[in-house]
Amino acid sequence: MGRGGFRRTRWSRFLWDRQVRRIDFFERHPRLSPIPYMIIATLVGVLALSGGLSFANPSAKVYGYAISLVLIDVGMVFIAALFVVAGRPLWREDRDSTYLALALAFSGIPVWGLLEVFCLNGVLFSLIPSLCDARPGAGWVLALWFIAVPASSILLGFWRFLRSGTRESMKA
Repeated sequence: MGRGGFRRTRWSRFLWDRQVRRIDFFERHPRLSPIPYMIIATLVGVLALSGGLSFANPSAKVYGYAISLVLIDVGMVFIAALFVVAGRPLWREDRDSTYLALALAFSGIPVWGLLEVFCLNGVLFSLIPSLCDARPGAGWVLALWFIAVPASSILLGFWRFLRSGTRESMKA
């Protein structure tokens, strides 16, 4: 390449290729194109509504927190379902597993929320106190899960991109 030319790294070529393939996918499937916007709207709406519910009645802090957790859990299940609806055809056609990995990552949030709501109930807490002692560790596991699952999917896609690039360069 000559001086002053634009040179892309492998990572930027991968990101560009992935974005172009995703845009092409949503152009081929116009019924699925509003799903990313629905995911963002659901996330913002659920977080705003749960924040409003948790601070709406200051005297009922525990119950407001429990209701907001249940609302967040229902919203995250809906978001995970939206990721699956768009991710299955994306996987079948382009072998892009990012949306399915995000669905798996978002599905961990309701599990943690269920544990949190379970431990807020005094009767259930007294039955299995050791389960509630694991809450701080479960929060860290959830954070690691939420980061590691999509990151591993992206890195696996990058590895596939590199392998396909080396095969094409060897054919030429």
